[in-house]
Amino acid sequence: MSITIRLASLANEEEQLIEILDRNLPGRPNRKIQKRRHANPLGPGWSWVANPQGSDTIVAMASVVPRSFWVDGRKVVCGQVVEFAVEAPFRSLGPAVLLQRATFEPANSCEVAFCYDCPPHDRGMSTFARLGMHSSSDVIRYALLLRSDEFLGKRLGTGGWTKPLVATANAILGMRRSDRSADGVEISRHDKPFDEEFSYLDQITSSLGTVRASRAAEELNWRYLEDPFVPSGSSTANLGRWRVLVARRAGELVGFAVLFILEDETAWIADLFSRNVADFGGTLLEAVVEVCRKEKVIRIDGLCSTDTGFSSLLEHAGFRARERVYRVVAYEDASQTPKLLNSDLHWTFTNFEVT
Repeated sequence: MSITIRLASLANEEEQLIEILDRNLPGRPNRKIQKRRHANPLGPGWSWVANPQGSDTIVAMASVVPRSFWVDGRKVVCGQVVEFAVEAPFRSLGPAVLLQRATFEPANSCEVAFCYDCPPHDRGMSTFARLGMHSSSDVIRYALLLRSDEFLGKRLGTGGWTKPLVATANAILGMRRSDRSADGVEISRHDKPFDEEFSYLDQITSSLGTVRASRAAEELNWRYLEDPFVPSGSSTANLGRWRVLVARRAGELVGFAVLFILEDETAWIADLFSRNVADFGGTLLEAVVEVCRKEKVIRIDGLCSTDTGFSSLLEHAGFRARERVYRVVAYEDASQTPKLLNSDLHWTFTNFEVT
């Protein structure tokens, strides 16, 4: 059956797009995600849909949203693939490849400097393999166990005889400290919208030789104040669902960390960013761990690419590399001269870049 790919109308076809997302990407707050998408300071981006020839039925869709990035010291707008959904009867490689090619269009038309996708599994990489493309970086989940309750419970059960073992294990885990505090750095809670000092920190933090997302105030406010997993309400109340810690030296902002504690007593490091990770990252990470201990968190998870110094920071703090969660695949217009992306660049991705 012949498939036609076309640009969707976000104004007129949003309900149809949400329906196909709900069927193929269940468990996500798709309606709220679309609402946040329209709040993007760079615009809502693009969606493409697939129709069987001669039919108006949407059988697949993919979306790209614009994001501000730093590439080797230069600030650009790129496009991130955020949705890729295909109805079950049409999940052959042919329609998927056509749809994947469509997500390159903003780069081909110079509306963005490049596009990137973060497929989570081999099936997601299959379209890129067919197109002769490969990943630029791997993104790994790191985990730090703070309490042994869940871990030992799954292996030994929850009988009374296991309580001494759990208590002993928890005591040992509680003794672990990273010991990487920086002199003169103060950590405090940040409970208000991000402002210009965050934009200034983003601007002065070197990005030479790297690819990373911008942490300007408007980007951070969009990402966290418009978060779809937070109930509706005032922006300040929304931010309160996240734990934002800031690091200052002599009153100047030098870094921040964003933490999200889930209902299952696990926590995610949504972001950790500082002017110099080696100097200030350890202090921020130590503060994150301390907050999680006080909140009785069982395990802390964090994502980072293999190209970033954040990985060694996590390992020094006792985090252990678990599994590859994403692969980063980038595309830029082949006719672009000189090339913006090259094999020498380090993709310093965290959760902030991939979700």
